[in-house]
Amino acid sequence: LSISSPVYSFWRRQILFRNYLIANPLYLKEYQELKENNLRVTPEKDLQDLSLSEVYNSGKSEFVRKIIDLAEDITTTVRYFVALQLEGDISKIIQQIHLQYQEVLMPNLAEPHITVKAPTGFYTDYWVNKFVEILQSYKPFTVRFDQIGVFNNSVVYLEVKGCAEVVDIHNKLINCLGSSPELKAKYFEGSQYIPHTTLAHVKESSVLDEILPQIRDVVEPLMPMDFTIKNIVIYRQDGKGNPFYKYKVVSLN
Repeated sequence: LSISSPVYSFWRRQILFRNYLIANPLYLKEYQELKENNLRVTPEKDLQDLSLSEVYNSGKSEFVRKIIDLAEDITTTVRYFVALQLEGDISKIIQQIHLQYQEVLMPNLAEPHITVKAPTGFYTDYWVNKFVEILQSYKPFTVRFDQIGVFNNSVVYLEVKGCAEVVDIHNKLINCLGSSPELKAKYFEGSQYIPHTTLAHVKESSVLDEILPQIRDVVEPLMPMDFTIKNIVIYRQDGKGNPFYKYKVVSLN
């Protein structure tokens, strides 16, 4: 079967679902309890064919989508993400920081950007085309970096404040895709989303205390920094561990 065949897609999802439940007994138990609870309230007239019973199947679609999302996230080999492209002085500053501290940073840091859609559930060209349609509706807009943040004692970032367009784009993309709440939480999407650009992502948290004051000395005197977003980029990764590269660039007019 061709990988683009609906039949291939159907059986692939079935296998992903089965294998993930086998490997994760807590989710298997949750699924069993969902079916047992539904069966207790299923009308007797529906028992002859449970596949047609709305009561018995209540909540199963949401559960299956959750499990498929989680399984895809750990097995897929092609991944994408969407980001606002940073250019000019701010991009040069971030690149200089990456270069200066490259020995203590995580490998394969992407070029300076503001992520608006993480790889969550974003694994096929079908969604690339859908997202391009959404992104083309925006005109150039301004973002402002006005404070340095630290996450999990390993990531130093510049936070974007008060830019409605960034949040609006993020929400439209995640709503279009419809990822499960579990994956949204894993990638800090939706209500947890903080628009930012990464200055440093260190391999060892112990080095953060050493480099953070140095980064602050470089960046804080320049804030607030305003920057006009003219392009939105869809990045692609071919195989986990490989760097992301520019796949499509959407120019805002």
